[in-house]
Amino acid sequence: MTLVETSIAVAVMGIVLSAIGSLFITAHRMLRTAMAEAELSLGARELREKLLFRIMPEVSGIHGVGLLSGTNSSQIVEGSGTVLMQAQAVGNSLNDSRGQSIRLLLWNEQLAGENRYYLINEHTPDKDAHRKWLWPQALSLTERSLADIVDYDSESRGAHERIYRLKFDIGLATKTANPRGEPIVRRERVSVPVFGRIQPFASLADSGEDD
Repeated sequence: MTLVETSIAVAVMGIVLSAIGSLFITAHRMLRTAMAEAELSLGARELREKLLFRIMPEVSGIHGVGLLSGTNSSQIVEGSGTVLMQAQAVGNSLNDSRGQSIRLLLWNEQLAGENRYYLINEHTPDKDAHRKWLWPQALSLTERSLADIVDYDSESRGAHERIYRLKFDIGLATKTANPRGEPIVRRERVSVPVFGRIQPFASLADSGEDD
């Protein structure tokens, strides 16, 4: 091969390899993003289900309940955003009903050289051993205060409190960055009616409507 032919072959090979390399990098980035979004979706669903139905694992034969089973006769959300509720858990049989207390806090610890934030039920027996129960796949919450996650809403009409519900705005993040270089985040919004706080609806006469 002459020098000219060799130069042309090298140039063509460089163009082809550049295209293949660019395609590989793009495909790798898309795969990483898809995997991160799938991980966030599964983690958010797991956290949501545990908050609603099983906020603590089975401990000493007691099956934990979730926020949907919680009640309180007084304030549920404290000034710092802390959720405090009472519930009835099921023991070894359906006839074995045991009181259970829920106190939801925001926790953090060092993992891989950085702070990770997650939720913890402080009233779980031996909570340190079960602290990762509400920490799916070690995904960190984006908020740094529980007050930024939890809020409550009550609709009232006159002296009648009609409904009381907790509202969660949860953001989970991975270390994987999107094409703009920002962490990939998934938000999950959960509304929890507190059945123990529902009051009778105002009557039609109270509402000013005709019978």
